Amino acid sequence: MPAIYTYPKGAAVVFGGSGGAGSDVCRAFAAAGCDVAVHFHSAEAKAQAIADELKQHGVQASIGKADIREFDEVQAFLADVVKAHGSIHTIVYAAGPHIDVLPILENTPDRFRFMVESELLGFFHIARAALPHLKESVGNIVACVTYANRKVLINDGQSAAPKAGIESLVRQIAVEEAKYGVRANAVALGWLDVGQGALAPSDRSNVQTEIGKEMAALMGSMVPLGQRPGRGEELAAAVLFLASEQASFITGQSISVDGGATL
Repeated sequence: MPAIYTYPKGAAVVFGGSGGAGSDVCRAFAAAGCDVAVHFHSAEAKAQAIADELKQHGVQASIGKADIREFDEVQAFLADVVKAHGSIHTIVYAAGPHIDVLPILENTPDRFRFMVESELLGFFHIARAALPHLKESVGNIVACVTYANRKVLINDGQSAAPKAGIESLVRQIAVEEAKYGVRANAVALGWLDVGQGALAPSDRSNVQTEIGKEMAALMGSMVPLGQRPGRGEELAAAVLFLASEQASFITGQSISVDGGATL
């Protein structure tokens, strides 16, 4: 990737960096010359493999574990990142558990609570722990959310609702922290060929089975631009721009990377 964007000193921290979309974001930052801290929850081997790959770009890469539902763990992880890399210039939220596609009536209070704690509360913990570091570096936050906050998808409520809360927090952070030069933006993901949206299993996917030809055809029919899923590197390109110094006058915004599906 051409070095068209510039970044302050320090590291980009990618929460969920061991996952499908997150790993592509890690690769893009490394290709742009940034040090990267790869966060994982349980996939340590994947995180280490990604970090080893990133070092081929001549950058420093580290890994760290944290359950983002626990504020103390997030705080300790970020403190370790600062020790390893000196400072943090970008926080990327690309984490999240496996999503069960269910109507509200078939969901359970316990499962919905788990999603809220894993995503909305988890993002709050990340932002709350990261902001003191970002004030020092005049850094920024980029949160990966969903296009389902703009186009209602049947049976997607347990994913869309917490991410809507994340998007709201992003705008709140943007207003409150602007006086310190800290920015916060979001990227609304459409259907991507990574993670749960992958068309087929691969070493870059968290899924073990294909999503199904009928589902792929249905999802593709909703995408005007090519009737295909987006690629992880296309998501990463949007994240890199928003995190860069070239986007220094952009905050509180959300860019949809969905091939026009929400038009």
